[in-house]
Amino acid sequence: MDHEDVNDAVTAMLRMLGPRTTDDWTVRAGTLEWTCWQTAAHVGHDLLAYAGQLAARPTDGYLPVDLTVRPSASPADVLQAVTACGGLLSSAPATADPAVRAWHWGPCDPTGFAAMGVAETLLHTYDIARGLSVDWLPPAGPSAAVLDRLFPAAPPGDPTRVLLWCTGRGDLAGLPRRTSWCGRRRSRTERRSRTERGGRTERGGRRPGVRSRAGVRSGAGVRSRPDVRSRAAGVRSQAGPTVAAPGPARSTGARRPRETPGVAHAPGVTPGPMECFAAFRTRH
Repeated sequence: MDHEDVNDAVTAMLRMLGPRTTDDWTVRAGTLEWTCWQTAAHVGHDLLAYAGQLAARPTDGYLPVDLTVRPSASPADVLQAVTACGGLLSSAPATADPAVRAWHWGPCDPTGFAAMGVAETLLHTYDIARGLSVDWLPPAGPSAAVLDRLFPAAPPGDPTRVLLWCTGRGDLAGLPRRTSWCGRRRSRTERRSRTERGGRTERGGRRPGVRSRAGVRSGAGVRSRPDVRSRAAGVRSQAGPTVAAPGPARSTGARRPRETPGVAHAPGVTPGPMECFAAFRTRH
């Protein structure tokens, strides 16, 4: 996936949510604990975070930077912020050397960050649409591309429905509803290379029972790594108070209980994705 996919995902979000900025965005976004407003701010936060990773290329954690959105910002203002952050993420993979790697619970290439940005945008647009009682689904083409890049072991079927199932947002016939998940940060080429060296199974996953460096057991039952505390909470500017948009967790060594969208988050803590792409638990 590349910068054009990021642009297309943000365009789809704006096309869907732009005409609905006068609706009540204080309602919950689907099954998430966040409101529609908070969820949109979270999208901007993650797009900015992914762009920052590719620009700075850190090797051991996320940058100590958080997007903050003023509580007085309207839904239209938040979407403008998402547009800006999406533009930054689009520019990052467009100009980055394919060999560039940046930290996301291990090394991740530009196509991985682009795919994560597309997934965050489309999936949370779906969440917000549900909160606003609008019938909308992620497009099939981008959904298939995200599955190919982040979920190579996904079952066959309609790509949109499969993506929703992979991320705990839907059901598939004959399969249990997922309560945790993990996207692959490595590219298909890297997974194939490691397989040829004997370090991976033919499907590209770790051999059953082998622990990753992040302390997550991969294989039949993927266990999410506990989230970590953000190094930056809300920031106060001269223009007034701001609120930290929910975003990626950072590797600071200070762990806390894993995130659950059905549980309110403590003040000063920035909730966000866990191991690999965005492993999480859903509320039933």
